[in-house]
Amino acid sequence: MITFLDKTVSELWDTRLKSGDIGVEVEVEGNSPLPEVVTNSWKAVKDGSLRGEAKEYVFIKPLSFKESVVEVNNLYDLIDGKIIDSMRAGVHVHINCQRLTLRQLFTVMAAYYCIENLLTEEAGEERQGNLFCLRLSDADYVNTGIMSALSHKDIRMDGGIFHNENLRYGAMNLVSLSKFGSLEFRALRTPLSREKIVEWVDTLFTLKENTIKHFKDPVELLSSMSANGSTEVISKLLGKHAERFLAKSNFEESLYESIRQIQHWVFLNNWESK
Repeated sequence: MITFLDKTVSELWDTRLKSGDIGVEVEVEGNSPLPEVVTNSWKAVKDGSLRGEAKEYVFIKPLSFKESVVEVNNLYDLIDGKIIDSMRAGVHVHINCQRLTLRQLFTVMAAYYCIENLLTEEAGEERQGNLFCLRLSDADYVNTGIMSALSHKDIRMDGGIFHNENLRYGAMNLVSLSKFGSLEFRALRTPLSREKIVEWVDTLFTLKENTIKHFKDPVELLSSMSANGSTEVISKLLGKHAERFLAKSNFEESLYESIRQIQHWVFLNNWESK
């Protein structure tokens, strides 16, 4: 029997399946005119939140991770030295989740929320508490909405946590799932160099891939933190990226504070029977 949590993101929200894994949007403000056309993989659009010589460069379609790295480098080949450091400019990364079951999706969400505060620390000045990329710790209503969705199976309900336009400015935007079948990550401030974007995309994609590889549901994920230790679990989740998080002086405190935030919907839901 196909249960509620066995259905895929694409099935539930009837999104057209896309072949790529990653979408990238890069907002920039420049000190000189910026190019209109980058490559066949990008389009340049106007963004009313930016000032002066400004553009937002957006992937025309989702790409593989390797293709994404190539295209980020192609973009910076053209804009390097022409952009300024701006608190208004950010990078939005879409991770394709269409083929994930809901059980896998909520496991990925739980894994991300465990390290969201640590990730946001790396994302740039003024990103913590930023109104355009609010963390779970800044907007606890999201937790209530997730619990409601799981309790009442109202994943597709208009106005629910995955449709409420007021919530699209989360650091992890859940509303993007019902529109595109992706999780959108909004925290990164646009860097002046390409390396930070590549590292950011790689970290998020690795987190998603390793979560569904190693953990069947959110309970197994959080229980493993207690049984096997946070170092082992974070190493599984983040692979080569784990060390820079494990080395942070506030790693344990931040991790367990984040776990406390999500544990009620993780442990109060029956992940086996739905």
